[in-house]
Amino acid sequence: MKIGMIEIVLILAVVAVVFAAQMKTAKIKAKAQADRIQKRNTVRAKARGGTHVDHDHIKSTELSDKKKLEQLKTLKEAGLLSQEEFNAAWQKVMKEAAAGM
Repeated sequence: MKIGMIEIVLILAVVAVVFAAQMKTAKIKAKAQADRIQKRNTVRAKARGGTHVDHDHIKSTELSDKKKLEQLKTLKEAGLLSQEEFNAAWQKVMKEAAAGM
C-alpha cells in the first residue's frame, strides 16, 4: 500500500487542525482558570474589608528621624552617597526634626 502525496498533505492538514484546536482549547482553559483565580482573590479581598487585590498590604509609614539618620549613615558607609549629599540630607533631616518639635 503506497501513500501518495495527496494523502500525506491531507494527513498533515488534519494533524495541523487538531493541534491548532488543542492549542485554542488550552488557551481558553488557561484564561478561564486565571479568571477564576482573579474572581476568588477579589472576593477574598472584599471579605477582608475591601483591600485592593494588587495592593501591597504592608502599610508604609515614614521613618522616624533617628531611623532616617541611621539610613543616611548606612548609605554613606556603603558609598551610595557622597559627602556633600550626606551633609545636605543630614541637615534636611535635622531641620525637619527641629521644626517638628
